[in-house]
Amino acid sequence: MKRLLEQLSGKDLRSIGNSNAIVKQVRSQDQFDKLFECLFHHDRLIVMRAADGIEKITRKGQTFLYSHKRSVVELLNTAENKELKWHLALITPRLQLTETESDEVWMILKRWASDTSESRIVRVNSIQSLFNLSEHSPARKDDLDRMMAQLEKEDVPSIKARIRKLAMMKGNVKTTTSKKYLSDLSSDRANVKYPAAKKLIAIAEKNPRRLYPYLNQLVQLLKSENNILRWMAIDIVGYVSCLDKERRADESVRSLIDFLQAGKLIAANHAIDALSHIALTKPEWRERITNELLKCETFKFETDECHNVVMGKVVQALGVYLKPPDFDARILKFLRRQTRNTRSATRKKAEKMLRSLGQETRTHTPRING
Repeated sequence: MKRLLEQLSGKDLRSIGNSNAIVKQVRSQDQFDKLFECLFHHDRLIVMRAADGIEKITRKGQTFLYSHKRSVVELLNTAENKELKWHLALITPRLQLTETESDEVWMILKRWASDTSESRIVRVNSIQSLFNLSEHSPARKDDLDRMMAQLEKEDVPSIKARIRKLAMMKGNVKTTTSKKYLSDLSSDRANVKYPAAKKLIAIAEKNPRRLYPYLNQLVQLLKSENNILRWMAIDIVGYVSCLDKERRADESVRSLIDFLQAGKLIAANHAIDALSHIALTKPEWRERITNELLKCETFKFETDECHNVVMGKVVQALGVYLKPPDFDARILKFLRRQTRNTRSATRKKAEKMLRSLGQETRTHTPRING
């Protein structure tokens, strides 16, 4: 933590300092949690840079944020400095909000957007976030339209520019919707099918809500005979299942576990990533998923080297959703066994994780598999 604070310090509020370097360093939930703690630091400069890093990290995937939902909402209520406000405005739509929380957030962002004493960046970012939140709510779209009509009268160039941009986005007839991409997956043409798969993965990462209505269809794709589509479905199901509140994802979790036991490297690696996302947001599945990930050590894969690659993936996955107190004796034993893995990358991952947990790391002679 001391080193992180040092990286976030220095210079003044006009500079983001080492924020971009920290973004590249954060690879696990525990590392993200330490960065998130900095939002409550007494130094305004550290708070700003931590917020900048968190906003950048969560652009591509929001899973690290899920356990901090309540804290973000509380910060929205208490934030005073404009740098924190404008970052919070961008971060908030990435949360999985309940209807009550969504109402609370909506009122705060409306207040920020309408307050002429607020920073223009805070106001513009708040308008953008309100637009994102209104995407699936006709009532909120009407509310937002009324607010933007009032804001346009202020004749503030940056606000008018953002409103024009959002108006263009609303007016565009989007032929490339999620539904169309899903339809394109059944095309016989590779130049239609595979770009659609990439688009769907990008949607699942940034806005899984758009794909949640199609969860059952995506689960069926886990049985596809096309490897690429099956791997795509594994990734997307991992992101979208995190939103499930109706236990529709139970079948998908069991299917993902089956991919571990099948002993195929690429499918197993995709499944491990997907299961780690689910374990992060679904505590009721955490123990089962951990048990299944640890069992991978006993499964046979195409080659010994494939087995070693999977072990490295399991080490990474455990770091995504487990906090230090969750690393019990059996997990620590697993990590210590991987410090003797014949694959250098896997060995280093295990050693790094043990060090982060304050565990002694000894240098071992690599263990020969078999």
